[in-house]
Formats: sequence, structure tokens, C-alpha cells
Amino acid sequence: MNFPEIIKGLRVKRGLTLRKFCLGNGLDPSNWSKLERGLLAPPRDSETLDKWALLLGLERDTEEWQEFMDAADLERGQVPHDLLASPDLRDRIMSFLKAIRAEQQAGREIRDREPVPRFYAPSSNDDFID
Repeated sequence: MNFPEIIKGLRVKRGLTLRKFCLGNGLDPSNWSKLERGLLAPPRDSETLDKWALLLGLERDTEEWQEFMDAADLERGQVPHDLLASPDLRDRIMSFLKAIRAEQQAGREIRDREPVPRFYAPSSNDDFID
């Protein structure tokens, strides 16, 4: 799930309209709408993200909290900071990226091939043996 889906899902789960959620929490409805539609990237500021997570009903140090923070990083095109802190994890991320790129390349090679006919239609020039 991506960041826009997460924040909208959490807001809806709380039974709040966008306008009611924003006005009740001192947020701009126009900007929040852009966040929910993926037109505006999440902030880099961890204090703001912490505040938003709490407003959306998340508890610190839970799997949902971490998913929220990771999704915000990925929405901005960044690898979560804690993953980059470990050399072992950086190596694993590089291996993962290589594997993904290899799959993409293989997919391109398959798409670039001539189409293979799905069935054989005999022509009048074919010799048949009885």
C-alpha cells in the first residue's frame, strides 16, 4: 500500500470526512486532499509525520506506525533511513535492486521478440500424408 492509500484509509477508518478531519486538526483540506491523491509528497520532517500518524490513530512502535513512515519515505523516492544504517542491509538492498532490474530487462526482451502464433492454420501448400 502506498502513502496516499494509507492516509486516506486511516482517515476513512476513523469515520471522518476529509474536511472534518482537517478542520478538527488544524490542517489545510486542499493540501491534505493533494496528499491523499498522491499529488503532493509527504514532508521530510519527522515531527510532522509523527503528528499526522498520531492524528490518524496510529500507536508508536507498531507495525502500522512503521509502515506509515516507510511509505512516506518511499513516496518521496527515498529508502527508509534505518535500512541504510546497516552495511549488511545496504548490500541486501543492492542485491534486490539488481534482481528487479534483471527481471525488468528479461521482460523487455520477451516483449521485444516477434509474436509467436497461438495456433497453426494450415495453408493450401501444406502436404498431408494419409
